[in-house]
Amino acid sequence: MWSSSPSQGGGLGIAHGTAGGLYARCEATGERVPEIEEWLIAKAASPPRGTPLGLYDGLAGVGYMLDRLGHTDAAVRAASMCLSVNWERLGTDLYGGLPGLALSLLHLGDSTGEPTLLAAGHTRPPASWRNGRLGEGAMRTGLRLG
Repeated sequence: MWSSSPSQGGGLGIAHGTAGGLYARCEATGERVPEIEEWLIAKAASPPRGTPLGLYDGLAGVGYMLDRLGHTDAAVRAASMCLSVNWERLGTDLYGGLPGLALSLLHLGDSTGEPTLLAAGHTRPPASWRNGRLGEGAMRTGLRLG
């Protein structure tokens, strides 16, 4: 159902899609595009098969952007969809992994007071992350891997 490929997901995300375009336009010019915002809300409510979950590449980022644009209910629905799948399996990078998802969930939890989002945002990383060592053969972490 879900994917980690930035090319999938219908061009919704911050890095390669509509959410990023709306973010850039709003931040750079202060202009809003209501018809595109409504399109993004509709797509986020029923995301295309293969939509990733991450902050930059997927639904978590869409939720973050929808909240920044004042569409809080749609943002919470997007975040809740992320939590309805096996999100704990995500990788170690901010771009499309658990750290980016956690930041989005914490932002939305703080913004809305939604305890489920805050609790999920505070979820500890898997033991395999915490028990890793730096050096040869260590799991890589960072903004974007690959």
